[in-house]
Order: sequence, then C-alpha cells, then structure tokens
Amino acid sequence: MKKVSIMLPDYNGGELVRRSIESVLAQTYKDYVLYLIDNGSTKDNTREILHSYTDPRIVHVDVDVNNGTSSAYNAVLNRIDTPWVAIIHADDLWYPTKLEKQMAFLEEHPDYCILGTWYDYIDIDDKVIGTSKEPLTTWGQVEKKYRANELVVVCHPSVVFSRDVALSVGGFHEEFWPTDDADMWQRMLETGGKACIYPEVLTMYRIHNTATTFTRMSDLNDKLRFTERCMKLRRKGLPEITFEDFMAQQKKRSQWTRFREAYTDYCHYHYKMAIRGVAAHDKWELFSHGIIYAILNPISTINILRKKSLR
Repeated sequence: MKKVSIMLPDYNGGELVRRSIESVLAQTYKDYVLYLIDNGSTKDNTREILHSYTDPRIVHVDVDVNNGTSSAYNAVLNRIDTPWVAIIHADDLWYPTKLEKQMAFLEEHPDYCILGTWYDYIDIDDKVIGTSKEPLTTWGQVEKKYRANELVVVCHPSVVFSRDVALSVGGFHEEFWPTDDADMWQRMLETGGKACIYPEVLTMYRIHNTATTFTRMSDLNDKLRFTERCMKLRRKGLPEITFEDFMAQQKKRSQWTRFREAYTDYCHYHYKMAIRGVAAHDKWELFSHGIIYAILNPISTINILRKKSLR
C-alpha cells in the first residue's frame, strides 16, 4: 500500500497545471498515488491535458458537474486507502524534497496529524517574489494558539495530513468554503492530534495577476471570521450557527467595532493588491496600493521592508 495520496483538483486551469503535475512527478519521495481531478472543467482542454499523463502512479478522476472543491476533495478522501493525504493546487508547485522531508518527520512523530511547510510566493513565470516563514514550527507554538482559541492557519498546498483524522471530523465542510481547509485543521486539532510547520521552504504558492475587488476580499474575511466563531462555539460545547445567522449578528455590533473591522479589511485589500502588482510586474499597481497600505499601516510596512518578506 502506498503511503500518501496526493489530490490535484483542476477547474479550467489550462496549461498551467502541467507545471504542478511535473513538480509532483519530480518528487524524490516516490511512495504516493496522484489523483488528477478534473472538477467539471468547461474550457481550456483541461481534461485532455490531465489525461495526457499516464504515469502508473496517477489515477484520473473526472467530475462532470462542478459542485465545489470541497465536494471533489471529499469524494476522493472517501475512496483512498493511504494513511496520509496531500493537496496541491493546479497552479502551485513543490520543491523536489518536499514529501521526502515531511514524511520523514511524520514517521518520527506519529502523534502529528498535520504538517505544513514554509513557502515561497511565485509569479506567473515561477519567479520567487517573496517568502513566508510562519513561526509555528513546533507543537508548543501551535498549542499556544490553540489554547488561546486562535485560528491555526497553515498554507493549504504545503500540508500533509492524516486521512483517518480528517474523515473522523467529516472531511471538508462545504459551508465554510473557501476557508474549508482552515475549518478542517481546527477540527482535526480538536481530536487531540498535533500539528506544526516544517521549518524549510518546500512549497511554491502562486500569486495571480487576475483582478480582485474589495468586496470579494471582504467576503473571504467574513468566511474566515465565521470559521473562527464556529470553532469557539464548538469548544464551548455549543452548537454552530449558519453563515446567514453569523452575518445577521455581525450587523448588530457597534459602529466602532464594525469600523475597526472594515479598516482591517481595507488595509488587507491594499496589501494583497500591492503583492498582485509584484506578481503582474505592474509597478504602478505596486506603487499605488503600496503607498496606501504604508499610510494606513506604517509599522507593518516597516517590518515588511526590514525582513524583506511578504509575511
């Protein structure tokens, strides 16, 4: 039996997915099965591209109707028989020793159920434009956040996680999309398993030059806050609430609280847009959004410049 099942879902990704597949096939660790999932693609010859790969370690999964990535993940999660699972997005990449180093750690630490890595930010040409070195490199650091009821967030395409523990908490809960991965990490920690981030840059996370809006980013932040609220309710032994009820409660808060939250979201938006400018090689976008972010959050800007890191 193989040790790791790798899920690579793609929806209308086109040629970019080839780079992700090749980065998996180039892994020094070979004891895996790679599930190439065409999640209901409708253009760009995605299915043909995926099926052009015939390596014996590859299993093709064709989904005719896209019901979301959570649904696709869960369908594969329920059919695999490996003890460990990894996910790589159709636009992200792995450095060759990623799985080898993570699996060596997990074999030495069987009480861990989640293991991420540090990661590089890359642009559309695979050029490194920044690095994230999250400090959660020991269980003690993760446990401190867990005990404080703070979200433990790990870069999704960097993670190797326990299949059995993931299934025991119901896999990916679709109502939390697009923060369903963050939700699952919290539920897995609540089973008593340990987690940390392997302190080496082994993953490449792609920053796209596609446009976004403040409203869309604000919606994402709302889902992250919803994920955190449900986590806190569970840990108090209380029932979770729906997203609709959560948003209704948000509107009842004081104007000052809502202003501070909106201010944080606005800062985050300009920060992300400045990074998008780097990825798109658009100096004007980098400058305009970067200046606004620097005015709104000068201390964070100084730290970013001092560390020369996006995180």
